Amino acid sequence: LRVSFTAKDYMGAESDVVTIHGYTDVASQFDGAVTAYERRHNVGSESCTTCHNSEANFHKNGNFAEGGLGCVACHNNGQDRRAGYSSPGFGPMVHSMHWGVGSKSLDEDGKEVSNSASVIAPQTGCVACHDSGVVDLNAVPNQFIKARAYGVSNKMASPITANCYACHNDESALNHMMQNGGTTTEDVPATEWYKLSTTESCATCHAEGSSFGIEKYHNFTR
Repeated sequence: LRVSFTAKDYMGAESDVVTIHGYTDVASQFDGAVTAYERRHNVGSESCTTCHNSEANFHKNGNFAEGGLGCVACHNNGQDRRAGYSSPGFGPMVHSMHWGVGSKSLDEDGKEVSNSASVIAPQTGCVACHDSGVVDLNAVPNQFIKARAYGVSNKMASPITANCYACHNDESALNHMMQNGGTTTEDVPATEWYKLSTTESCATCHAEGSSFGIEKYHNFTR
């Protein structure tokens, strides 16, 4: 739940918006079991606020505390959010908005420009959000994530592919992911899409400690 309060003379300024986020208990779609809301937290609690340290930063008074907990209220795995034409879900959106397709825009002269975060090398800048021991590809649920993928509604993506393709977004990289069961724009079936398992096998080679583990190519040690 997200509730926004605006100033009486609100004219669109983000500094005139205050938002409050709340999370209810979770009812399982499979068996109806009710459990407390719990997020699989693979970033530090101060990861976002290290840079996003203005109360009015980004949009709708973003609430970047607790590793972007407020952002997840809208940018989660089942919401149909554009997120700058990036991948569905919170993690893919963050990767893309900082280094991928979502980080680029056109200036008033029509020239493509990147946002300020793009000056941080993605191979070494992982520690800005992640720290050692929190990136475990084997812990990623083998479940599709649904949202407006790259501007196209009603699509699904496999989760690891969605995160990796946000930065590794050339054709050869995507082909490699697809050959190993990954997808970014799977059509959503009419019912119970959330019960479907993906076929991506990325963790086999790229989980930490594996022959081509992501820690060998990305720095997660502060």
